Amino acid sequence: MITALYVDDEQNLLKLTKIYLEKGGEFRIDTAQSVDEAFLMMDKKSYDAVISDYQMPVKDGIEFLSIIRSAGNTIPFILFTGKGREDVVIQAINNGADFYIQKGGDPMALFAELSHKLKIAVDRKKNADEIIRKNEELSKINRRLELTEEELRENLAEINRKRGELAESANQLQQIITFLPDPTFAIDTGGQVIAWNRAMEKLSGVKADEIMGKGDYEYSCQLYGIKRPILIDLVLNPGLEKEYSFPPVISDGNQIFSERSFSCIRGEKGVTRWFTASPLFDIDGKITGAIESLREVTSIKRAERLLMVQRNLGVTLGKTSTLRGAINAVLESAASLEEADSCGVYIAHGDSGLMRLEASAGVSNEYIKNVSVLKLKNSDLISKAGSEEFFIDETNLKGFNPEWMKKEGITCYHGAKLIYENKILGFLVCSSHTLKEMSPEMKASVEALATQASGAIFRIKMSEEQRKTRKNLESFFDEIEDYLYVTDSSGIILMTNSSLQKYTGYEEEELIGQHIAILHPPDYRDEIGVVLNGIFEGNLESNFIPIMTKTGEIVPAETKVTRGIWGGKTAVFGVTRNISELKKAHDRILESERRMRAVFDQSFQLAGILDKKGRVLYANRTALKLIDVDFGDIKGKYLWESGWWKDLPDMQNKIRDAVGMSSGGVTVKSEITIPDRDGFIRHLDFSLRPVRDEKGEIIYLVPEAIDITRRKKAEAALIQANHKLLLLNSITRHDILNRITPVLAYLEMAKMEGRPPKMLEVVEKLKSQVLDIEKLIKFTGLYDELGVAEPSWQDIRKMTGSLHVPRDITFKINIPGIEVYADPMLEKVFSNLLDNSLMHGKEVSEISVSCSRSSEVTSIFWKDNGRGVPEDKKETIFLRGYGDNSGLGLFLSREILSITDIRILECGKEGEGAVFEIIIPPGGCRSLKNNEKDLIENI
Repeated sequence: MITALYVDDEQNLLKLTKIYLEKGGEFRIDTAQSVDEAFLMMDKKSYDAVISDYQMPVKDGIEFLSIIRSAGNTIPFILFTGKGREDVVIQAINNGADFYIQKGGDPMALFAELSHKLKIAVDRKKNADEIIRKNEELSKINRRLELTEEELRENLAEINRKRGELAESANQLQQIITFLPDPTFAIDTGGQVIAWNRAMEKLSGVKADEIMGKGDYEYSCQLYGIKRPILIDLVLNPGLEKEYSFPPVISDGNQIFSERSFSCIRGEKGVTRWFTASPLFDIDGKITGAIESLREVTSIKRAERLLMVQRNLGVTLGKTSTLRGAINAVLESAASLEEADSCGVYIAHGDSGLMRLEASAGVSNEYIKNVSVLKLKNSDLISKAGSEEFFIDETNLKGFNPEWMKKEGITCYHGAKLIYENKILGFLVCSSHTLKEMSPEMKASVEALATQASGAIFRIKMSEEQRKTRKNLESFFDEIEDYLYVTDSSGIILMTNSSLQKYTGYEEEELIGQHIAILHPPDYRDEIGVVLNGIFEGNLESNFIPIMTKTGEIVPAETKVTRGIWGGKTAVFGVTRNISELKKAHDRILESERRMRAVFDQSFQLAGILDKKGRVLYANRTALKLIDVDFGDIKGKYLWESGWWKDLPDMQNKIRDAVGMSSGGVTVKSEITIPDRDGFIRHLDFSLRPVRDEKGEIIYLVPEAIDITRRKKAEAALIQANHKLLLLNSITRHDILNRITPVLAYLEMAKMEGRPPKMLEVVEKLKSQVLDIEKLIKFTGLYDELGVAEPSWQDIRKMTGSLHVPRDITFKINIPGIEVYADPMLEKVFSNLLDNSLMHGKEVSEISVSCSRSSEVTSIFWKDNGRGVPEDKKETIFLRGYGDNSGLGLFLSREILSITDIRILECGKEGEGAVFEIIIPPGGCRSLKNNEKDLIENI
């Protein structure tokens, strides 16, 4: 017999399923109405399978399955539900359900399918468990065989290891020598070759098997083309030193060293090698031969020589102040490079792409004449220098003829750009009349010299240009019509232009050495110190202090000032302009501004003007009226510290960040919230944009906001409506389907039963099911009205006073004159609370409604003296479907209140009666009369 546990929150369906499955005697079915109850039963009893509904209060069928599988339990699990959605099927399969059966249709076929799938799932589980058991037995047998085989392999491996060690020790020295990266060979005491590694084969071109065992200095012949003693022979016979014709030998213990440069060896030119030789010893410490290694150090030596050339060039360039001296120093350094026998330095003139040969060496006058002036085909290279190699050919240079190089006998060359700050200053060209190709090392050396020289050439060129610029600037200074002057940090005049002298009537010698205050009226001279301080603190760039001429005439003026360097010391540079005409135009602008401000104030949009740092310069009447504040109270304050966001730190940080972005040139847009003067939360479409002057400089920031509270409410209502549609879909597809299935089953039973008493019992149960369906349909009609109308202010005292409370129950209302902003269905909340007290409170004789208010929230309390709510049910009573009846009243109440962010919870003690607290957020409650606040009872 198969024992199974069936879990479903529909009691009638549990009974019917148990009757049908147990009828044939193959099954024993236990039932549970919730997942938590099912777990308690599974802890006490073992089952062959589990059947579960999907949608149940607290935990659904998928959660039930997930918890079972997470614990490692592989019990067969069948999901038996009215939910037909594809996503539910996918969740069931992904979480390890064996089968998924959808309720509905013919009950006989439905229960037959359930019986069939239950048998398959249990048989499948038994077969799988049997296979696992047999596999475990087979694994134990295989493990014992593997242990025996492993022991045999270890014994054989130990034998082979010892054999290998003997062979390895004999071959170890030969292998080490063979794979050394440096060319290495060894000889015995008789002078015969006993080792010749692969690097040696590559260097000499002689294979090891061709020279092994040979003596009579054959190894010397293969390396140097002549048979004679070399460094390795001095190890075995120091007396041969007289015949040794190499450079001096350095000794370090048993090792000897030598270095030699070859002008040409085996076809290679300019080669330098480092030689090392030492004796070989046997196990008794007796010399059995010698070994020698060779190392190519040509590149190291070249690098040393290049460093010396660069060091000398750096010293020379540091002492040179003329462009000609720098060019000659670069040319001399390039000429000292090994592979170059001719070179030249080109310097760019302007940005036209024109290149002039400023110095050269090693080439004929005729060649110099042909290449003395070249022009880039792409002049953009001057200002867009790259790191790639530059070729002096007809591709890059206008008029260049390759035949010039052939006629001169130049066989190879390399051109390196003189670059500074990504701009080409010229070229350094090194060439050879003998080499077929310049080596990579030579090219790198040319590039290194060019890089080193670029900075010095740029510095010298800039210095010469600055001297020319200074002379031109002084001439230009005197041609400007505005008044120009330079003062030191204390305000002493160092220099003036001719315009200042002309219009003020002062001679230059009358101004130099005088304080700048001499040029301003006496009433303004105290401000001069403030101006100077503002300049050096970086807070002041201009001022409007008038100019006074030598004769005492007062001239309206604007002076722009900046800090700089004059004569190596900090100085103030000033440009003053006569603004008499500008002042008249300014007065006209002020009148226009007054008219514009009048229009600005009449706008329904919240608007203002800020400086670049976010300080309030102006705010229109609409913005001020919203928070009931005078402009004088916020003028000059930072926007985030003004009255609009008082005591809202998160919003203050958001506005501060917006000001920072806008002052950087970004227009910021965002939706924000703000409490109005009545404490009601307003939703605003806020923007902050920068305003620029004709030069593109940001001068103001303009905050603007539109009240979108009504639009946000409409959006919330749309979301609520969508939520209701989804819920109604769930109700019609699950709850109504769950009740139709038993109706169909009872009808089948009515056909099968012949006696009238049984028939009456079936009909009564059908009636009960139909009444449940009727309640659900009525609820969907009521729920459909939720959120349709816009929330409004509603009188709570009047609303609770109209409830139909039975006469045998004492009903007390201790509510002041307050209004709550809520959905028009708020009355249904109190009606449901009354129904709940009457239905579930049992023996309720007294109900009271009271209120408590604080600076943050308002709470309304509904209290009865019934049996109360258990501690573990305080939240589940608000779930849809919970309770002895439809379980929809408290669920609907929470939905109605949530539209305007009102919360409801149960906070009473079991046995002392139920207490429901309705918590209204800030701005959601207001008094009908201001003096009624004192009438509120605190609970």
